[in-house]
Amino acid sequence: MNKFIICKLRDVIKIVIFLIFLSLLLIFSKNNIDSVKDSLNIFLQNVFPSLFPFILFTNIVLNTDIPEIIDKFIGKYIENIFKVKSSSIAIIIGFLCGFPLGAKATLNLYLENKIDYNSAKKLLSFTNNCNPLFVISTIGISMFSSIKIGILFLISQYLSAIIIGIIYKTTITNNNLKLSNTTNNKIKKDKDNFFNNIKTSIFNTFLSLGTILGFIIIFNLLFSIIKHYLNLFNISNTIICIISSIFEITKGCLDISLLDTNIILKLVIASFSIGFSGFCILCQIYSVISNDNFKFIDILKPKLIQGIISSIITYILIKFTNFFNVDTLTIFNNQDSVYINKKIYINYSLILIIFTICIFFYLKHKKSSHKTTLLKKGGKL
Repeated sequence: MNKFIICKLRDVIKIVIFLIFLSLLLIFSKNNIDSVKDSLNIFLQNVFPSLFPFILFTNIVLNTDIPEIIDKFIGKYIENIFKVKSSSIAIIIGFLCGFPLGAKATLNLYLENKIDYNSAKKLLSFTNNCNPLFVISTIGISMFSSIKIGILFLISQYLSAIIIGIIYKTTITNNNLKLSNTTNNKIKKDKDNFFNNIKTSIFNTFLSLGTILGFIIIFNLLFSIIKHYLNLFNISNTIICIISSIFEITKGCLDISLLDTNIILKLVIASFSIGFSGFCILCQIYSVISNDNFKFIDILKPKLIQGIISSIITYILIKFTNFFNVDTLTIFNNQDSVYINKKIYINYSLILIIFTICIFFYLKHKKSSHKTTLLKKGGKL
């Protein structure tokens, strides 16, 4: 009888929640339309140009033997720093390409039984950072009108991520599972057909970007409704901007940059937002790993700590270094202007160079493997 009442109560609660959200969508229909338009504008102008080449590049690389080749060259050095074996590709992608690619690279290593559950949890704690070009060009230059501020944010983010990676301690749990051979065979990639890899990677790239756009719209919609009620209680604009950055980083950092307050305070808040990344990004990351024994708290807790550490580092760099002196941080010069005009070309050129190098090593490795196979079979080279 009690179970029946509980089930009925749950059904009632679900219906009430459904009606509340439906009512909010109808009541704030005009604001919702504006919010969706703003989200699309943010995505097309800032997120898509920054993430598309990196997501495509990462998808292609993860479906080749390049991660194994990279691990042979520099794996032992990274392992000595972070104490995680076979993790170099996930760490490199997490720092150079950003979220949610660090999570995807980590998940691939876990599903292929190259790392265990605890190692994957540790990697997830510090390999989901913001894309470096997004931090420098979009947040630093476009929003705060200074390339120095972009560099300041990037240094703070990287140092805080490295600190998290070094101090994070793994614990033995019952979730330290390995996939069966049957499951492992299902997820094994076809690493021979390179052009098929490109086709699949393009599809996965647009699928990932569509998911990112959906999360941005959802969280901006949610915040636009919350903001309406916050304004009714005369909440200060600074607090509203902080809440905005906790929900979605791009819109949040834009709101922070427009605050009429002390520049140091704005930079510290923005640095926390970049380190924490916002619930929108955390949900994007979790959507990648949610089906494989990982919990939301596995990424929420370290990202919250990273945000705090990042803001502290930003404050220290402003106060105790000449390069990031607050009097010169916001000066917008011709160099910054040139950087804005060419940022897309720099983005794609960097990817093209890295991609070419990776293809070279991949083809060289395949040729070497082919020769070895022929020798083992007694064939002629």
